[in-house]
Amino acid sequence: MATNLDVIGILKKELDLSSVFTVLDLGCGSFQNTSWDYKELDILLNMFAGKDITGVDIYAPNIQWRNKYGPPGNYICADIMDFDFSEKHDIVICHHVLEHLTIEEHDYILNKIESNFKKYSILGGPVGYHDNTYHVNQTGNPNEKHQIGLDPLVYEKLGYKMFYVEPVFIAIKKR
Repeated sequence: MATNLDVIGILKKELDLSSVFTVLDLGCGSFQNTSWDYKELDILLNMFAGKDITGVDIYAPNIQWRNKYGPPGNYICADIMDFDFSEKHDIVICHHVLEHLTIEEHDYILNKIESNFKKYSILGGPVGYHDNTYHVNQTGNPNEKHQIGLDPLVYEKLGYKMFYVEPVFIAIKKR
């Protein structure tokens, strides 16, 4: 089973962070309902601490967790569908989020990501559809319900470099 450690390892090899200053994480989430060591697994903490971070999440407890456990940033409780994308960011992350959207929402957000990032776009999620009702019931967060299956070929056709860490993928696009 893949963990964020696998993803962090890929990101460390693929990203040049020396010219990255602003990070937008759509669906920044938290590690509040897990027994995992967030200090080791948190992509924001391990990769982007010290950068100008904006994190957006629809679930208020995730924002509260982010504000408490960092890394320091501007964490906004909002639906990413309503987020103002007028400011461009060096990196836009949408990791384990797209599968929670309808296909129309997915296409809208993907278009917004494509027009917002200056240096890197990072997408990721499970390959295909996975019923995660058990997880939703366990966390109490109805926003985590999977709505669609993700096809990595969609992102590959858009120019993303693909990495597979079963059962998930990570897609990185560089400008």
